Amino acid sequence: MTGSNVRLRLAPSPTGFLHVATLRLALYNYLFVQQHGGQFILRIEDTDQARTVEGAIEAIYAALEWAGIPLDESPKIGGPYAPYMQSERTPRHQEVARRLVTEGTAYRCFCTKERLTELRESQEKRGLPPQYDRKCRHMTETEVAEELQKGTPHTIRIKMPLEGEIIGEDLLRGKIVFPAKDQDDAILLKTDGFATYHLAAMVDDADMKITHVVRGEEWIPSYPKHIEIIKACGFPMPKFVHTTLILNEDRTKLSKRKGPVAVSNFIEAGYLREALINFLMMVGWTGPETNKELYTMDELLKVFSFDRLTTAPAVFKYEKLDWFNGNYIRSKSPEALEADLVEYLTYMKNIVVTEDAFTIPSIHQTIPRATFRKMVTHAQQKMVKMSEFVPSLDVYFSLAEYNTSLFFNEKMKVDAAMAKTAMAFLLPILEEIQEWSIDSLKETIMAKIAEAGYKNGQILWPMRVALSGLPMSPGAFEMADVLGKEETMQRLQTGLEKLS
Repeated sequence: MTGSNVRLRLAPSPTGFLHVATLRLALYNYLFVQQHGGQFILRIEDTDQARTVEGAIEAIYAALEWAGIPLDESPKIGGPYAPYMQSERTPRHQEVARRLVTEGTAYRCFCTKERLTELRESQEKRGLPPQYDRKCRHMTETEVAEELQKGTPHTIRIKMPLEGEIIGEDLLRGKIVFPAKDQDDAILLKTDGFATYHLAAMVDDADMKITHVVRGEEWIPSYPKHIEIIKACGFPMPKFVHTTLILNEDRTKLSKRKGPVAVSNFIEAGYLREALINFLMMVGWTGPETNKELYTMDELLKVFSFDRLTTAPAVFKYEKLDWFNGNYIRSKSPEALEADLVEYLTYMKNIVVTEDAFTIPSIHQTIPRATFRKMVTHAQQKMVKMSEFVPSLDVYFSLAEYNTSLFFNEKMKVDAAMAKTAMAFLLPILEEIQEWSIDSLKETIMAKIAEAGYKNGQILWPMRVALSGLPMSPGAFEMADVLGKEETMQRLQTGLEKLS
């Protein structure tokens, strides 16, 4: 198989926003396609019109674009095998289903919903797995013709083998063997004329020349049906990869009932694209280097392979995702992080960008670009998610009401008298500083502390409290750098007055 022949697809249903597990599949598809010079296709499987959610298709595009995963063919882009909306391919599905009936590999089933319900309930009472009893499989041509003449609603079912084994080859799991006797005659075409997933996906994959199907292991029970449908249709057999499930930490399937699962949820929470992608890769995949966890997209393109995927269920640990995100935030240049924050705040509709400043509507503040850059730099080392950035700015625009007990710190050897001494010590020093920058502040104050024989914490802890009014805050020098000389001295004077 030449590289240009490699074609993989992502085929989500627009019944909700893009799930992170689907983004992981998209990532696997994209990496494999890029490695082999192939094409990556987006097909929207929208045949279940009743469950289609408004805006879901646009959200799928937005999530893939945000993740930096480009498409070669899609409903929006078009391509040589259009249409890429499954509902628009219904005539083709019907044509194939009718052909299979004519060729004797499928049959019409006239069983009513009521009969099928009774059959299932009877089987459950007897402890049997629910399975169609193939009543209509044995109808004569005359009996079928009579029902069609009467206009009896019917489905079309595949004729599954009744004995022997159905064998599938999985690039991750190897040979998978299914006893034929355990398989049901799956419905291919419903009474409303729409194909089921079993038929539609197999036909569409064949028509679009899909060479590899990467999907979750929840599809393994359907794998024998799909093998037989592909064979009956006379289609080439694509290579299959059934990836492991992603579980919550309580070992239940990852679902929105237990926490955020849509890609948009993680964007809104302030996760970086490279952090989420790196994290998702490590949920069910092991890299070639034992102790390496951080991978760029370029590195993944070099080392990704299906045989390094795991078969054991993978656990989605939000704490670990935070670890990835914090690492990526701290590793960025201030310029790059600022760009990411502006993109994030734009997505959240919480920033107005002008040539000289940024306005943050949620806090009613306009911040000069140079000051904004300082705020980004000072927040960077403690920020875990970008959603934490705007709340962290409150300290610069208002001094929290605080009790003087906040100054007291036994570890730093600071009591009321020492805190008052620190304020009186700092004010004249700051008054004399002409070049107001974090470097000059640090150099001048640290030298004066050493000269006076104080411990660093005896001066810097009270300074930090006076500037923020909070038990936890940016460092004293960082705050003073952003606040400027006048506001810094005013807050220290307020602290001194509180202590007097």
